[in-house]
Amino acid sequence: MTERGFNQAQILAEELARRNKLPFLPLLARPQDTGKQSFKTKKERTDTMYNAFSVVPGMTELIKHFVLNGDFQHKMEKHKYVTVLLVDDIYTTGSTLQACARVLGEKASEEGIHMTIFCLTLARS
Repeated sequence: MTERGFNQAQILAEELARRNKLPFLPLLARPQDTGKQSFKTKKERTDTMYNAFSVVPGMTELIKHFVLNGDFQHKMEKHKYVTVLLVDDIYTTGSTLQACARVLGEKASEEGIHMTIFCLTLARS
């Protein structure tokens, strides 16, 4: 974002959601700059990305709104189920998607939401 002036993964996610008539929900924030990952080893990337993401304020309410009120609901035995597609532009080590999925999954679990997380990337390096 800082270097290019836009977030290419977000643009991909928004377009996928629009074309498939699905909601685009910004559920994650990256509160710290982790620097260019391309210059780091796999271990450095994994270590750097582990705590690089957090859920956005109100994430739980956003999800609950769609699970409980939207066309995207799946209810079973009083539990809430939701499927999320994480989108990233380039897959190198998987550390970004792993960190994002972990943070989302942990928060969802704390809130009693059963979340299935899928990941999609545009390219692999």
